Amino acid sequence: MGPSRSESALGRGSASRSSLPQREMMSASAYLNTRDIGGIRLPGGLHIAPGAVFRTAAEESVLPEVVLDLARDIEGERLADGGAGTPRHVHFLDLRSPSERNGRSPRTPRDTVRVHRLPLRDPDDRRVPPSDRGPEYFAEQYVRMLPAAGTVVARVLELVASDTGPVVVGCRLGKDRTGLVVLVLLSVLGASDRDNRAEFGRTGQALARRRDWLDRYAARRGETPADVLRRCHLPPGVPQHVLDVLHLRAAWNPAAPTSWPAIDATVLRRAHDRLTQPRGERT
Repeated sequence: MGPSRSESALGRGSASRSSLPQREMMSASAYLNTRDIGGIRLPGGLHIAPGAVFRTAAEESVLPEVVLDLARDIEGERLADGGAGTPRHVHFLDLRSPSERNGRSPRTPRDTVRVHRLPLRDPDDRRVPPSDRGPEYFAEQYVRMLPAAGTVVARVLELVASDTGPVVVGCRLGKDRTGLVVLVLLSVLGASDRDNRAEFGRTGQALARRRDWLDRYAARRGETPADVLRRCHLPPGVPQHVLDVLHLRAAWNPAAPTSWPAIDATVLRRAHDRLTQPRGERT
């Protein structure tokens, strides 16, 4: 049984970080395909600090539950401190198109949530039936979406550098668009291809554990759960293909990664300082 949202789901971190309970349980319990990317190793004996950047499946909700819980936690801290200190926010980078969001906006504590709508689309708008979407399809689609994903990554780093609160990146299932953004982000930060592929692969594992969601989703689309899982469990060669393209671009332009994506060198340095900590150190 997963953690209850009625309890305090989020612990206290630094001024810009929040923590969720038992990172390994998140994707299997309270939230769909949601996790803190903290803990991923980086060069120089560093890792990504927990509580700074999260990824999630927003489904059709205007705001995903993890964003609401982070906002409630921040508001609770604000009330406990009597409103003193620098205001903190949850920054939700919504990669969905407007048609993917249904329902009314939920009530959130004060103005704690900042929504950044950055629809991430495939420039090739051909309609390909889900049954025809194999590994090659996704690998090619991700490469076509790289320029737009780079813009989102630049925004993530700007928000991290501003040190005003945790950042949550999400699309409908937290799989393709979110997966691509996180893949580029980790590459820019210097994560190894192996660790980057492993993070990408956790999405298939997370969705497979949610059998209740899987059955409903497949039935709604007229598919079998196996059909859905086949598209969620992409082979490591798919993210590696994208990483190879990124490495080729970096080799072609020695100024990368600050030239592509278009990231200001000062912003990248500040974001790296705020987003990393020595391995073994916990916030």
